[in-house]
Parts: sequence; structure tokens; C-alpha cells
Amino acid sequence: MLEEHFHQCFEHQLFFGTGGRGRLLEFASSMSAPGRWLVPVVLRRAFSKQLQARGMGRHTEDVIVTQGRSDLDVLSTLLGDKSGFVVDGEANP
Repeated sequence: MLEEHFHQCFEHQLFFGTGGRGRLLEFASSMSAPGRWLVPVVLRRAFSKQLQARGMGRHTEDVIVTQGRSDLDVLSTLLGDKSGFVVDGEANP
């Protein structure tokens, strides 16, 4: 769920949600002039195409946020009072 679904909700909010454009501009601000202008445009286009292809980009922002919150609610229920999960026999707090 986290890898296949929530990741897309998170990615959408990171790059297209509130402050997404600013985060990309900040990321590119340390680059030279051509990169500073091109990288945000190229990254937004690439992430948009990928999210469209995987289906998440076809929803409204409200639906994406609701789905992401639902994923986190399920994770919270699974965790209960535990501090982490056991994956492949190793504790992951």
C-alpha cells in the first residue's frame, strides 16, 4: 500500500500540492542558470506524466488527499500501539 498507492499521493502533494512549485524552485535554486529554469519544468512534466500513467494524476486534489489520509489511517490501525513493523524477520521501528 505504501509503495504502490500512498507513494503516489505523497508525490502528487510534494510536487503539485500547496507549495509544490516553491519546493521545486528551491531545489533548483543552487543550479546554474539553465538548470535553475529548466529543471522545475522538466521535473513537473515528468512527474505529471508518470502520475497520469499510473492513474493517480487523473483524480482531483481532494480525492488524492482523501485517499492518502485513508492509507495513513489503515497504517495507523495496523500499527496500533506498536512502534514499527517486523519486515523479513527484522524489526523496523
